[in-house]
Amino acid sequence: FGISASLDMPPYVYIENDRSQGIPTLTKAFFRDGPAHKDFEAIDVLPRITDKTVEIIDQRAAAAKTGKPFFSYFPLNAPHTPILPTPAWQGKSGINAYCDFVMQVDDTVGQVMQALKKQGIADNTLIIFTADNGCSPAANFKEMADKDHQPSYQFRGHKADIYEGGHRVPFIANWPARIKAGTHS
Repeated sequence: FGISASLDMPPYVYIENDRSQGIPTLTKAFFRDGPAHKDFEAIDVLPRITDKTVEIIDQRAAAAKTGKPFFSYFPLNAPHTPILPTPAWQGKSGINAYCDFVMQVDDTVGQVMQALKKQGIADNTLIIFTADNGCSPAANFKEMADKDHQPSYQFRGHKADIYEGGHRVPFIANWPARIKAGTHS
């Protein structure tokens, strides 16, 4: 379950099991004009894919406990552009909308981790958290720097450039049954 590409690229429709979940009958533009389903709203994507991922965990946990593991790919649309924290997250960071969106991502990952714990399968589940690019310049680096926040850490640059800030991203693997906490490699 998810969308076909980044949230700033059409078509704007959900896809599940390689099938569109509706016929795009409108044209909408979040960044680019394109075909869209009438009920598709960009701000709802992160909560919707999170809920669906938790639902999948709840549905498949019993089988996983009997030796039938499952794979779930959960590509977040955030904190990618368009920067759209939901109303519950707007203003939470005290910095800007991008930082609010990052906080929402943290909560989203927490919801998935909590679902795994609730189902008793967290210890034997491999979670990989990574990104494809550094922070987007749309995040307003100056505004964040004015509030002592550096989204690229100590590295210069951002998404779409050659500097380290554009391509050095986190890669976190969590698998309590197999990976010792605090391991670096």
